[in-house]
Amino acid sequence: MLMAEALLKSWNAPALVAAVEIDAVTGAVTRAENTAVAELNTKDGLSWIETDQALPMPIEKDSRISFAIHSSDFMNALDDEPLRVKGLPAGSYTLNIDGGSVGTFTAAQLATGVNLAELATPMAAQAGEVLLLTHYHNHLRYSSRRFVSFPLSKYGFETTRPALDALDMLESDVVSAQRAAAQPKPHRYESGPFDRSPAWLSYAGA
Repeated sequence: MLMAEALLKSWNAPALVAAVEIDAVTGAVTRAENTAVAELNTKDGLSWIETDQALPMPIEKDSRISFAIHSSDFMNALDDEPLRVKGLPAGSYTLNIDGGSVGTFTAAQLATGVNLAELATPMAAQAGEVLLLTHYHNHLRYSSRRFVSFPLSKYGFETTRPALDALDMLESDVVSAQRAAAQPKPHRYESGPFDRSPAWLSYAGA
């Protein structure tokens, strides 16, 4: 992961996934970068529809990877997905995404900004699916060449070419699924008063 970070940084890969800032007092969107925010509603709380133009970097659940990432500048350099909500009364607020809690934060933390890429969000789950399909794609390509094409070519089996063609077709299907899974999706954000809801902030799929 750190080697990949070094390469991506040398290629000037963008650090930002998407950034949104909202003023809870005025109900105004003060920042929407690499994303589109629409239908902002300030009646009885806040609600809006957000369509990000990117997904967070998928990070596999591994203690060694986690240690390496959090001991480096990886998140700031490649996986920055800040959400800021300013003007909230002092207190704690639970952030829900698609009905599930992903964390509880103070008003001060939300005003400073929360990096959604560090949380178990639906966007992270979607990115994980893309990563899984990427692994399948790589495994198919490696297996077809390493275990079929090169080692069996000297035998001249009539079934080798059809087998490779079938694997190529399967690989193409996986690539299509990979690209489809990578498309960002619109989500509907909703928020309500903390004392009237178990979650002041909620984030439900549109």
